[in-house]
Amino acid sequence: MIHEITVANFKAFADTQRIPLRPITLIFGKNSGGKSSILHSLLLAHHAQQKGSWHVGNPVLAGTSVDLGGFHNYVHGHDDKRTLKLALECDVPPFCRTRPFLAEAKVARIEVEVAAEGCEWREDDVERRRPRLVSCSVEVDSEPLLSLHRAQDEVWRAELSPEHPAVVAFGEEVAMKAGSSDLAEIVTEMMRTLVTTADFGDVVFFPGRVSFAGDLIDSLNLLEPPGKTQSTESNAQTWAKTVLSRIMGDLFATLDRCFSTCLQQVEYLGPLRLVPDRFADETDSSDPNWVSSGASAWQVLKQNKDQLEKVNGLFEQMKVPYALEVKRIADETSILDSIQSYVRDRAEPRLLRELADLGINPEEALKLGDDDYRAYLWANRELYAAIAKHYHSVQVQHDPDFTMDDAEREVLENRIDLALPEEWAEWIIEFPEGNPKVEAIQADLSDPEAKADGIRNDIIKLLKDRRTELRLVDIENGSSVSPRDVGIGISQLIPVLVHACASRGKLIAVEQPELHLHPALQAELGDVFIESALGPNQNQFVLETHSEHLILRLLKRIRETSRNTLKHGSLPVRMEDVQILYVEPGSEGSTVRELGIDAQGRLVDNWPDGFFEERLDELF
Repeated sequence: MIHEITVANFKAFADTQRIPLRPITLIFGKNSGGKSSILHSLLLAHHAQQKGSWHVGNPVLAGTSVDLGGFHNYVHGHDDKRTLKLALECDVPPFCRTRPFLAEAKVARIEVEVAAEGCEWREDDVERRRPRLVSCSVEVDSEPLLSLHRAQDEVWRAELSPEHPAVVAFGEEVAMKAGSSDLAEIVTEMMRTLVTTADFGDVVFFPGRVSFAGDLIDSLNLLEPPGKTQSTESNAQTWAKTVLSRIMGDLFATLDRCFSTCLQQVEYLGPLRLVPDRFADETDSSDPNWVSSGASAWQVLKQNKDQLEKVNGLFEQMKVPYALEVKRIADETSILDSIQSYVRDRAEPRLLRELADLGINPEEALKLGDDDYRAYLWANRELYAAIAKHYHSVQVQHDPDFTMDDAEREVLENRIDLALPEEWAEWIIEFPEGNPKVEAIQADLSDPEAKADGIRNDIIKLLKDRRTELRLVDIENGSSVSPRDVGIGISQLIPVLVHACASRGKLIAVEQPELHLHPALQAELGDVFIESALGPNQNQFVLETHSEHLILRLLKRIRETSRNTLKHGSLPVRMEDVQILYVEPGSEGSTVRELGIDAQGRLVDNWPDGFFEERLDELF
């Protein structure tokens, strides 16, 4: 969970803004006031950590739905002489607490500063002045632990805080294991010296790798207390030096994993979700907007029956008059076209022509039965029929009593015995050489069983691969429609519901989750977020919204919790579970204000600028 974002000189924010987050955080404010800047700061941090660059246009999580425009555009006032400051405070993941220094850690905080100043490129060439990290600091449980800065010689310098409780405790633990109580301070100083002269290479977000020169480690014996040679302390120091470089390297790697894990939990849904095509399979999962547009949500529903049922359960809970179903599309034209292409590629177009001539419905004709048996028989029966029609002289000239009914009967009786009668093969061999049609049929029938089996397998694959469509079934009359045939609000709602149901342990940032929704549905969304955040999924929501109905539902649930009037089975909601923020624009940049909530679900602070008072103005 991310507990807090701190930002300065980013988009709408000039001065440092502290942005506390809770399981459900609602961000309100006027249009263009800076609400989305909070969400975009998360996208920026994620992109920098994952891709190794602060010169960000389209963040990887948002695709083309967000365009930060590069550092010179997203830095406040487009003044690239300013320094961006960004900090994140997050829970320390359980796996990090198995490592030295962090065994007792609960919360870690990283703060970075990014600037375009001091770059080797010409200062008047804005496009080439790429931003880079200039400093980084880490706190663990509100105590400074590490700080790094880029020196004038372009080398990273670092400091380890010897007073941090984890550093002190580690030194004492080493001293105890070494059997030397005087060693604790020496070990602490060794660690500080190691970090001070370590090589971090190039750092973009936080150094995950660090190296220590061998001669430095050897020189640490200078820290031995004067006048003590071959002493217990000296032996203990020698032992300590063999492990300290590994331990300190592990500290940096673990902190890097802590922050990268935190940012990897972020998911983003943009303000305009995709209205899917009728055949949603056509959406490309490599599309940079695959998740942010909501396209991936539709695919989840088509492929995961459990998630489909969960969303249908939410539909029922929210009183949405539809249920979702996945329907296979029998597009006869596309199936015929596919069969035609296949048969043409095999230089055998007769099967398709016979299907077309006979007016056969391929969906029914090729319907799969037990063990795909009917499709198998149909493909081969039509192959034999095509042979009989186009080369009728075979049976007329040589055996007028042998009909295609006889051939079909043989196939039916033998199920998979597809070999032509031996006399057929002999007659075909006797055909004159050089006739292209004869040569083609000879090639096709050289291994008739393999030929028929190939046709059967390819046709079955066509049927299995045919597209599916998500449909909305009217629960009143049973009619089925495409999401494109109903109001756009449903298509905006479904991706939000899928993320709430399918995601676990994620921070889900959504711009305008209430978009195009009826007020009653906006209120019902509040219960969806409560269940997803406070229930088994343990998600965290950061919601940029204008919905009064959404906040009123959350406040109502807090009030019902305090009064013990919640419906049976409902999750309790306390004031510490919900954070309300208001972004207030100003001439010197926007300001983030916290709006307090008491245990009764009442707002402690008044809305700034008369926000949400328009209703009263219209009434009176």
